[in-house]
Formats: sequence, C-alpha cells, structure tokens
Amino acid sequence: LVLLDDEKIVLQGIQKVFHLEDYGFQVTGAFNNPLKALENLEELKPDLIITDVKMPQMDGLEFSARVKEILPDTEIVILSGYDEFSNAQHALKLGVRDYLLKPIKKADFAAMLTRMRKRIEEKAAQAAYYESLQKYAESNHTELKNQFFLELAETGKYDEGYIRTFCQQMHLDMADACMILVKVVINDVHIQGDYMSAVGKITEELKGPLEDFAGTEVFLSDEEIYFLIWGEKEEIEASEEDIRNTAESFEEELRHRQVLVYTGISRPVTGLGQLLIARNECDNQILMGSGREDQNGRGKYDLAGGDIKIPYDDIETLFAAISMNDAEKMRNSIERIYDQPANALYRDFSSSLTFLILLRLGRMISRYESEGDRELFSGRMPD
Repeated sequence: LVLLDDEKIVLQGIQKVFHLEDYGFQVTGAFNNPLKALENLEELKPDLIITDVKMPQMDGLEFSARVKEILPDTEIVILSGYDEFSNAQHALKLGVRDYLLKPIKKADFAAMLTRMRKRIEEKAAQAAYYESLQKYAESNHTELKNQFFLELAETGKYDEGYIRTFCQQMHLDMADACMILVKVVINDVHIQGDYMSAVGKITEELKGPLEDFAGTEVFLSDEEIYFLIWGEKEEIEASEEDIRNTAESFEEELRHRQVLVYTGISRPVTGLGQLLIARNECDNQILMGSGREDQNGRGKYDLAGGDIKIPYDDIETLFAAISMNDAEKMRNSIERIYDQPANALYRDFSSSLTFLILLRLGRMISRYESEGDRELFSGRMPD
C-alpha cells in the first residue's frame, strides 16, 4: 500500500487510526508529493494507492492517469473533500476503483480496505491460475490441441466463446476460417509391424502434400487420423478438388502397399464450430462409399474376405417397415443391421450405422413435412 496526501497529518492519521496490517496491507510508501511518489512507483509496485485529489504539484486525477500508464494493474482509491460528481465520474473513467469523501468515516474507510483486499486477492489468484494454465499449455501444447480438435470434431463439445479463447491461447488464427476435414480410418489388422510407427509414417506422408494447399492441423484418435486444412474461403474452395484428389490418391497408394485405410473428405465449412458437421460428412462418405475396388477386386468396404459390410438391404427393409408401421419387421431389421462381427470397420461402427439411419430418417421426415402429404408413404406414419 502507498499513501499520498499533501497534508502530513492525514498520512499520519490514516496509519494511526487504522491498523492497516489487520486488513492485510503493509505501507511501503507515504508521500506528500505526487511527483516524488511517481519517481518511486516502479520500484515499490504497490497493489493499492490511496491518494488525495487536491494537491499543489499535481491533482489526484492526473496522478491516477500517470499511475495507470506505469502500473495498469495497480488499484487506486481517491480521497476528496469536494463532492463533485464530475471528479468522481472522471476518476471512474481512469480506472479508479473507489472514491471517498472527506471527512472520512471510519466505517466507510474500513469497508473500503476490506473490499480492496478481497479484490486484490482475487486478482492474484486469477493471475496465478492463468500463469499455471499458460505453463501447462506450453508444456502440453500438442496434447491439448489434439484433445481440443478431437472433442470438437467428435462431440461438438465447445461453444463459440471457448473456441475463440482456446484459439487465442494457442495462437491459432483459425476460429472463423474456411476449412476442409480429411478423415483417415486405419484398419490395424492389415498393418504389419509397429502400429504407432505406421500411423506416424502415414500421417507425415499425407500431411506434406496437404500443407501445399493451406494451413494444416493434424489430430488423432486410436484408429483415426484427421487432417484439417484451413485458410481463406476463396483459397480453400479453389483447392477443394485438388485436396480430394490428393487424399483419394494417397488411399489408393496405401492399398497398393497392402495398408488398408478408408478416407472421407468433407465439403468446405466455415468456422471451427462446424467441425462436427465436417466430421459427420466424412463418416457418411466413408460409410456410403463410392464402389471403388482395391487391387484384389474387393469392394471398398468389404474387409477380411467380405465379413464386414454396410447392411444396405437391411436398412432398406427397415425403412419399408417404418412406412408400413410394422413393428415386428422393424425390430428384426434392426437386429440384422447391428449383427456385425467384432472386427468391424472401426470400433464405433455401430454408432456410424446409427448415424446413417438417423440421417436417412431425417431426410424422410423432412420430405414428409415439406410436402405435407401423409400419402407420401405407403402406410401411415408410426407414432
């Protein structure tokens, strides 16, 4: 605490009447000249300054403005013998925390000290928290980014405010960028040798060509690699076809090397808040497939000799049952759809099948509502 008043008796009175240590303050300077106080300010670095407003060398308002230039985080309380609203208003604009009128009532002054101590302690705790967060971020930068992008892509967990704050902390100028997501699903059954080394090699081999188009962020889960290509809208849209061709060519190249992967490429989306949509597009593309065959003549989603496949026929049967409101047929279709081997396309295959069904159901309902015709279906809609 630093005290400033051109009357020495006031300085002495404050220290005598109030046991400042009881409020958590230690007086490190008591000045009757504001110019002298300014000279010592950087050395003292007080948490709080209590100053008079009317002084011959410099008034308290000008002094407060100078203090905020030197130590912007220092709290200031002004004491004044003049009940002038303009002074108080000006003080608040300068960032002065409190404004007390002389003669000062002991209770008011004590309450001010209590408030200021609480505020200073809260600021110190917040500063310590952000410092520890910053240190943690610096030491865990890659891990934090990976977790952030993965949760955003797979769950849409974070709101816009958090996304912007995180990007600022991580120095990522991409919160509102245009972006394309490339998802690579790895079938580890077909990877020979060390799995993690193989994943690292795949990541580096595809990341290089994609970086030629725009900024590229990579994040991973146990079985999937995501490549987020981002930049200006015109830049990304102009590169969309080349990005798609690059990813699909890489998939074919890996298949020739007996490494089985599956790629999905989203359309351009704007803003990290749309990452979940981009991921769903990738999943839908992987699940729907394009009918391409690998070098052994197997369909793109026919794994391990044909034991894994998307049950399109059963899905069609399910929707026929829905249109006819046939509950038993619905149940039987669902049982067949989810009767998949343990060695599925990837571990959340059942979740992906559910997404595919809900996507189809959403389109069905949307068409029904837009046409407003219950005869759109061969039977009545189920409850």
